[in-house]
Amino acid sequence: LMPYSPGPYGLCEANSRALLFLVASYVGKRLLVMLRQQRFTQLGGLQLDKDVRTVIAWFTARCGREVRDTFGRLSQFALLLNLDRPADVLDFWGVKVNGMVWQLTADELRKVLALRDDFKPEEIQRLALTT
Repeated sequence: LMPYSPGPYGLCEANSRALLFLVASYVGKRLLVMLRQQRFTQLGGLQLDKDVRTVIAWFTARCGREVRDTFGRLSQFALLLNLDRPADVLDFWGVKVNGMVWQLTADELRKVLALRDDFKPEEIQRLALTT
């Protein structure tokens, strides 16, 4: 994205930031679509969390902290896949995580947890997730 950086031959700073916000939104949505089609191990969840943090850090360095809200659902997706066991979600559910309110519904949360190979469907369904 170097040609779109602010400067005499690029976009003005406001337009550059606006473009990067749009790119961030698109990247976040596309990653979620692709990740919902995958299966994960515990190490895969850990790697995903690391990669998501890297992507967010890249956009944050160029757009500021406001862009982090764009990746809220993706961050929560990665957080869920990084848990040790399904019941650990009860430590986070319904509270602000890193200043963010949960953007995933209880049904979406269960679907994300079901992507982990080592989580049993019975354990996921037993979770008492109140809205």
